[in-house]
Amino acid sequence: MDQRQPMVAQVQWNANLGAIYTNPGGVSGVRWGSGTMIGPDLFLTCGHLFDPAPNGWVIPRQNGTSTAISPQEAATNMHLNFNYQRDPSGVLRTEESFPIVELIEYRLGGLDMALCRIGGSPGNEYGWSEFATSNAVVGDMLAIIGHPAGQPKRIEAGPLTQVNGSVLRYNDIDTLGGNSGSGILHSPSGRVVGVHTNGGCNSAGTGSNSGVAIAAIVAASPTLQGITPSSSTGGGIGDLVDTRFSADVLTTVAADQLHTIYGWDTARAADTGFKDVLGTALARDVLGTSFAADTGVRDQIGTYLAGDVGTWGTGDEPHTIQEGVINPGDLFRDPVIRHQVGRAGLRPFVQAGPSMPVAGFEGVAGEGADGGSLAEDLHTREVARHLDAARARYRVLDTGKVPSRASLTTRQEPGGGWSGTWSDDDGPLELRELRSMWWRRPQSFALDEGIGRVEDRAFALGECAAMVAGIWRCVDAEWVNDPDRDDAASRKMDQLRLASGLGLRVPATCMTNDPVAARAFVDAHGGSVIYKSFSATPSTWRETRLVGEAELDLLDSVRLAPVIFQELVPGGRDVRVTVVGGEVFAAQIRADQSAYPLDFRIDTMHAPISPFTLPQAVEDGLLALLNALGLRYGAADFRVAPDGELVFLEVNPAGQWLVLELATGQPISAALAALLARLDQPV
Repeated sequence: MDQRQPMVAQVQWNANLGAIYTNPGGVSGVRWGSGTMIGPDLFLTCGHLFDPAPNGWVIPRQNGTSTAISPQEAATNMHLNFNYQRDPSGVLRTEESFPIVELIEYRLGGLDMALCRIGGSPGNEYGWSEFATSNAVVGDMLAIIGHPAGQPKRIEAGPLTQVNGSVLRYNDIDTLGGNSGSGILHSPSGRVVGVHTNGGCNSAGTGSNSGVAIAAIVAASPTLQGITPSSSTGGGIGDLVDTRFSADVLTTVAADQLHTIYGWDTARAADTGFKDVLGTALARDVLGTSFAADTGVRDQIGTYLAGDVGTWGTGDEPHTIQEGVINPGDLFRDPVIRHQVGRAGLRPFVQAGPSMPVAGFEGVAGEGADGGSLAEDLHTREVARHLDAARARYRVLDTGKVPSRASLTTRQEPGGGWSGTWSDDDGPLELRELRSMWWRRPQSFALDEGIGRVEDRAFALGECAAMVAGIWRCVDAEWVNDPDRDDAASRKMDQLRLASGLGLRVPATCMTNDPVAARAFVDAHGGSVIYKSFSATPSTWRETRLVGEAELDLLDSVRLAPVIFQELVPGGRDVRVTVVGGEVFAAQIRADQSAYPLDFRIDTMHAPISPFTLPQAVEDGLLALLNALGLRYGAADFRVAPDGELVFLEVNPAGQWLVLELATGQPISAALAALLARLDQPV
């Protein structure tokens, strides 16, 4: 089955939902499910990945309404990740992403299935699996390849135990949330015989996991009915097994696709159906498991051996686990390749545990993520609307078009004259004519898809970044905010130092990668301490959390990466202050009335927002702080202490504001447009 894993991909929400929807829900950047390529651009998965109300999550709402976006729209806000897996040495490989461009079929015939069209035809690069047209039978060996709990790719194997109409059941193939949509592969053919949809195993060993049978899917799918199955899979990959011996069950070669040593194994007539009493005399058999004690058990994976194939822990004798439940301290082993693929104890402290569903406030965008178009960013569009109303001239320069859809040229003459030109679909623009610039969340560069090697892509990204950064420094304009000052102002340590010196109250804070210092800080504050990260990506973003017993046990992992620890400011009343060119807009956010009082970003839908009058001393101190940081725009967060005093937490040089504007009616967008227009006037 190892040869079938390249065409398996992970489904992930795009990270730019906050730029598209006023209510992006809590799924931006979330690793969502799994599926299998069955053609150059066809991807088979389950339907519930695109449902309007997935269990425990909130997906984006149609702008201006509380109605979830359609399954078709949801699909086009997702992409596939290929190669999200570890190599034999345990190192993560470099992922490659392709967009979902169309939801072709969804829950046809009432089945939990979906068929998507993928941009870029990744099947031509990673291959595709052939699908069967008839069902597997009880006792057939199956394998499920996917991304349990959003983890790197894993392979699980076991027999089919029951067929109930369109439902396949298997009680010895371990799955977790994130496996949803994984293809159910038949051994030895490697063909897709179903789609995994549900977990039902339990610690008592009485339940079973299940999926939709391929025969039902084909019967309901006009698309699949129009595809003629071939004798081999796509991408030039042939049949899984070496069938030089008609009696051979899997292979007769010494080292096959499963990375196991067979020697004199299945070529022997006595071991062709796995029905013999002894099973085999060899220490390692078909899937790299020991069969010495397997007397007549016909599941081919030795399920009575502790710690064997498909287990999540050393004591998991039935080899079953309730879907969605996992002990992060377990040692995960790939049931086929059988190498260690990860251990939660070696993860940085702030990543030790899954992220909570996030309603979305600031959003997280990582390098290389699908950042979308800056022109489609709702905040940009709202400011542009006010500029249009004022008849102001402006142009959106989207770094997400560089270098594929936008070109940059600069010239420096020996006599001192500098010129620069930006060219895109809107035509050329002379940069030295610009007098006012808004630095609004620059998008990731769009490299040519023809650049294949990781080293070449990294080089191209570095060259683009160097040129763009150099150009901005040469443009003689008034900035909101200057890129260099914007970057420098992001340093949380410096923010707190300056804020305290300017009279703002700040919480006791310890930033460290020293476990001893971290533990001493927690002890000094009686355990009433929260922790958070310095930065974030879509896969590593974590909400603010309280240091509890579980975190105390993980404090040694602080040595792997620094962590911010702060004394807890109780109360649950937050104040977001948006400053635009000296104008102050303050709003109170009642996180104490939401589902997660520690961090209002988790549940903004249930955290009432209202205008707030900022004490003059706090306003003066905040304006002085932004002046010291060189910022014309900033979104500062405070928390109201039990004694009523405001405690400064941080300032975001590019913080979002539309949620506040919609809730309070404060004209923040209009103020920003007016500031840009004012700065554009010649002196």
